Amino acid sequence: MGSSSPARPELTRMEISSAVHPDAFDLYRDAAAGLFESHLGTQDFFCRTESYDLGVAVLSRFESAEQTFFRTRKQARLSDVDHVHLNIDLTGTWTGDYDGESIKGGRGTLRISNLARPFANYSTDFATLNLVVSRSALGPAWADRDIHGLVMTDRNPGVRLLLAHMHHFWDSIGALSMDEAVAASTAAGALIEGVLSGRLDRNPVYRKPIERTLFAIACAYIERHLIDERLTPDAVGAHLGVSRRTVYRLFRDSGGVGAYVQGRRLDRAFDVVANSTDKAASLAEIAYDHGFLSAAHFSRAFRTRFGATPGEVRGLSKIYPPRPPAPETGSERIIDWLRRMP
Repeated sequence: MGSSSPARPELTRMEISSAVHPDAFDLYRDAAAGLFESHLGTQDFFCRTESYDLGVAVLSRFESAEQTFFRTRKQARLSDVDHVHLNIDLTGTWTGDYDGESIKGGRGTLRISNLARPFANYSTDFATLNLVVSRSALGPAWADRDIHGLVMTDRNPGVRLLLAHMHHFWDSIGALSMDEAVAASTAAGALIEGVLSGRLDRNPVYRKPIERTLFAIACAYIERHLIDERLTPDAVGAHLGVSRRTVYRLFRDSGGVGAYVQGRRLDRAFDVVANSTDKAASLAEIAYDHGFLSAAHFSRAFRTRFGATPGEVRGLSKIYPPRPPAPETGSERIIDWLRRMP
């Protein structure tokens, strides 16, 4: 008997536009009534949402036209939703009133609110990344902090890590199992707690999903600096804000930092060699341009990785095509998900 595929987070989408639906805003306002009221700021309305149910959290991306949101005390009481809302602004600007305190933000801002309390928020055309987390899944730091309307920026290194984790989480969500998605949302909660308490603990429960994020950031950094001779484990660690030991741990399954960097340099050199001719740059020049100090070392490493020498591959792009670049690495249903969260 074959094993069944691992369970994955349930997905729901909504896309409405006044260009298609004359009553688009009314449809949207009725759909959102269980969460907030909304006043339209423009006649050309559009809204696109994509949301995933993680059991203990809901992850979503929300893009919409200018509008003003209200969550009243009555809605907060009747919706029976007492969760923490983490909001990352991708585009647009906003101003808000949270229990009488005026706050504002824009692209890159991290905002935390308590869905059990009212708020008013005006936004220009915007896109946001959102995580609604069950209170029961969060740690003790939340009990002592009034986080409703708390705004943070990436000047805080812990916030930078949290923002990177959330972006990587969203980019990966379609490929994650439910267990992996829950682990990633738990790690986000741990990072938020770490920011609030001033400590980014490396609890083993949270380490794996956080390290996946760090690994993705490290790979992107390496790709941007692949030919830089100053690309070292220390440089990667300085970019991530972690120790050399942590960097080595991140690349343990890739054979180490040096092996990963050399592999990526060879992958890039393969494309150049396969598309070059004898009249183009010499193999020694290609080797040097890709971080190798000698043609002999380049040739040995090339053959080990690809099973052929650079000379055998040269000009054979039709047989060996270039390798692809490394990867950078309905509302009622959502309300139901929120109500079922512990």
